[in-house]
Amino acid sequence: MEDYDGIQERQDTSRRLPAGWLLFFIGVIAWGVYYTFVHVPIGTWSQYQAYDEEAGAAAPAMTASATINIPPAANPFKGQVEEIAEGRKHYSEMCASCHGEDGKGGMGPGIVGPQYVYGGGDGELYTSVMDGRPGGMPPFKDSLGEKKTWETLAYVESLKK
Repeated sequence: MEDYDGIQERQDTSRRLPAGWLLFFIGVIAWGVYYTFVHVPIGTWSQYQAYDEEAGAAAPAMTASATINIPPAANPFKGQVEEIAEGRKHYSEMCASCHGEDGKGGMGPGIVGPQYVYGGGDGELYTSVMDGRPGGMPPFKDSLGEKKTWETLAYVESLKK
């Protein structure tokens, strides 16, 4: 035994790493080599090339599903008597229970006033009816459709006069 600064060290060269630790150490090295060869791309593979291939394959599907229906800026049935009469029927069935028979409000807000929360233009009103609004206005695109919505909005416009 040697003595350094009052610390005695044992000179036993026969002591080795325990077998379990030695196997674990060799296993980690073997796993690292395996992982490197199997999972690390070597050669001509590029993540940019792979992204471009995936994006190119997905582009047709994305453009087909991302079509946006932009409503016309003006109601095509505004002022047309027959469509306003049809709109009155649709309004009575779908809208009057919340907005009142005269459009001045009830459970829902009045829709004949000069001010609208989401805009009072034909396009904004169409979007409100078709897509609904937060706070209670459900979407009616499935139940009314485009033509009935425009007829209903033509009737609502006639209520303002």
